[in-house]
Amino acid sequence: YYQAPALYFLMLGKSVGREPASRVERCLFSFSQSGAIEAKGASSLQIVNNVFHRTYRTAVWITKESVPYSISVRANLALETLRHPRESTAWVRHFASFLLEVPPLYLSGNVAAGSTDTGFVLRPVLEDCNAGGTSASALEEEELNEAVGCLTGFFLLRACKDLCNSCAVLHGAAAWKSSHAGVITADQSANIRMHAVM
Repeated sequence: YYQAPALYFLMLGKSVGREPASRVERCLFSFSQSGAIEAKGASSLQIVNNVFHRTYRTAVWITKESVPYSISVRANLALETLRHPRESTAWVRHFASFLLEVPPLYLSGNVAAGSTDTGFVLRPVLEDCNAGGTSASALEEEELNEAVGCLTGFFLLRACKDLCNSCAVLHGAAAWKSSHAGVITADQSANIRMHAVM
């Protein structure tokens, strides 16, 4: 059945501090028919140093039911994220190499290369909009999240449910050779602050 991901985490619990965290590390996912990793209702999950090759739909999908600021996605490589050939053409379902519907605890050092849709779809982290610089620390080159050769590099989801007086932050992002835009957002309810974005 082409709608089932290769690895599915369903309702791992709502405790942010649950130890030890569930962890997927140094795995290879190749030709996954409907996504590689999907986490619905997850908390304390770490996805580190994995390779996703020729994934249909989404390599890593953290759904909106997951706990905000509890998921770490670090140093993963997604090569060729594709629309499934059996997907309906009556309605285009948005997909990405990395689709995070909640703000992550850590998101660094990931590469999305050759996505036929978006490299990264993110629910941005919120911070105060003060007049000075961002509170984010300086990054090393290997800490950047990189989208190369994708239709769109980074798509920022709506940061607040209603209008808010905070800044949605995109930190440590590089988008190059995008077919359309490097960074895009729509229907945004917060101010946008970009730091270390190329």
